[in-house]
Amino acid sequence: MRPTKQSVRVAMSLPIRIYLRRSPIRRGKRFITIRILKPMLPPPPSSFVTVRPDGSLVSLRYREVLGLTTITSGRFEDAECRALCELAGRGSTAIDVGANVGMMAIPLARVVGRDGVVIAVEPLAENVRRLQANAASNALTNIVVRQVAASQHEGRIVLQVAEDAAYGSTRSISSGMSQAGEVSVESLPLDKIWADLGSRRVSVIKIDVEGAEADVIRGATQLLQRDHPVLMLEANTDRDLAVLTDLLRPYGYSERQPQGFMPWNHLFAIDEVAS
Repeated sequence: MRPTKQSVRVAMSLPIRIYLRRSPIRRGKRFITIRILKPMLPPPPSSFVTVRPDGSLVSLRYREVLGLTTITSGRFEDAECRALCELAGRGSTAIDVGANVGMMAIPLARVVGRDGVVIAVEPLAENVRRLQANAASNALTNIVVRQVAASQHEGRIVLQVAEDAAYGSTRSISSGMSQAGEVSVESLPLDKIWADLGSRRVSVIKIDVEGAEADVIRGATQLLQRDHPVLMLEANTDRDLAVLTDLLRPYGYSERQPQGFMPWNHLFAIDEVAS
C-alpha cells in the first residue's frame, strides 16, 4: 500500500518524538515541540486514536495540545483518569465540566456503566461534535451532552475562543495561546443542569474551565451539599488554588494531589474520603 502524506509526516517526526519522550533534559522541549514537531505533523482535521487507561478509544488531532502531549509523552493525565474512574460509583452520575472531546468523559461513561450517566458540559459546538463521535466509536449511549457554559448564573456569557479548542475560557485565554475570537453561549449553574436531568446521585465531578472553576463551584451549592462528590479541579496558580480551597472548606472538603497528578490538577474530597 502506498504511504499517504499523513503517514509520511508522522513517520518523519518519529526521531523527534522519541527524543522528547526519552530525553531527561527538559530545557528546550517546549520550543522543539511547538516550533519543530508541530509543523511536521499533519494539519487539522488530521487525527489519530489514543487508548485511554480504561481501554477506551479517543480521536485526537495531531497539532492540538491534547494530541501533541499524547504523542510526545505517550499519555495524557493518565493518573487523573485512573483516580476518577476508581472513585466513580457504578450506576452513579459523573459530571465532566469542560469536557472538550471526551478524554475524561469517555472513560467515566464506561466505568459508571449502563445504569449510570455522564453529564458532559461543553459550550463549543465543534468540541461537542467530536465528543459525540468519540462516544459513538466506543458504543456509549450513557453520555448526556449539554452545550452550555457552567457558571454561577443563568443567562448568556461571552466565551473567549482560543486557537486550540481545548483552551476556551469565560475569563481569559491561557498565556502562550492565541485568541481566535469570542462567542456568546448559554450559561447555566451546575445545580440547574443537574436538576434538569433528574438530580441523580453524583459520585465525581471534573472541572477544567481555564480559570473559571470557582464560578462553576459557586453555581453548584445544592449538589455539593447533598452528594459531596469527589472533585478534580484545575488550578494553575497558588491564588486559584487558595480561592477554591476557601470555597470548598465549608462543605468539609480537603485538597490533595495523588501521585502522578499534573501540578495544576487537584483532588478535593470530604475529610473521610480524602484521608
